[in-house]
Parts: sequence; structure tokens; C-alpha cells
Amino acid sequence: MYRIENNYCYEGIIHIYFEGQIGMDDIENLCLELETIVEDDKAFILSDVRHAKYSFGPHDIDLINTKVKTHSKLEVKVFEALLIDTPAEMAISTLFNMNDERLNHISKIFSTEKAALLWLLACM
Repeated sequence: MYRIENNYCYEGIIHIYFEGQIGMDDIENLCLELETIVEDDKAFILSDVRHAKYSFGPHDIDLINTKVKTHSKLEVKVFEALLIDTPAEMAISTLFNMNDERLNHISKIFSTEKAALLWLLACM
């Protein structure tokens, strides 16, 4: 499950708060929802996964990448800071980032909200 907050802490930052189990359908639905929210040529996203667990594993990375790529707007440059504090979610997110072929999507993993926000602000 997830919820989206626009202009989180700073204007222009989209905060996605995940909790509970995150499945592939959640990721696909989120991509569809972001398509309608993002109107500029750049998007700055803080994805907080600290209160969630992925219900998929490393073997699902290629399928997830395919689904995400299908819903990505090529004209939008996305900067995403991932907040993660568990080894399993860190490993899956790292594998996802390593296999992500989208040139318009830059994603970094952080353990603190302060570091994530500083990076996003520097990208603005």
C-alpha cells in the first residue's frame, strides 16, 4: 500500500509513503498514478520504503523493470531518492536500479530522510 503527498517539505517534491506489503500491482498502479500527477519535465520523488516489505524477489526484477518502463514518460527526467532501512529491500532496490535501462530516471538509495532531501534539493 502507498500514499502520495505533493510538495512534501519543499515545493516540487513528491513523497511516496509505502507501508505493509508492496506487490507488483502496487508498483504498476503507482506508475499509472504518477503519469497523471507529474506535469513538468522534471520530477523529484522521495520514496519511503522504511515501513514496507516487498512481496517480490530478485527473480521478478526483469518483469518489474518492463512494467515500469511501459509507464515512464520519456520526456520527464525523474530524480528518485529511496529511503530504505532493511537489507532485503536494499538488495532488491539495488538490483532494480542496476537493471533499470531508463536514461531519464536517476535513483539513489538513502538511509536517512535528511540525506535524501539534500540530494533531491541539489538536483533541483
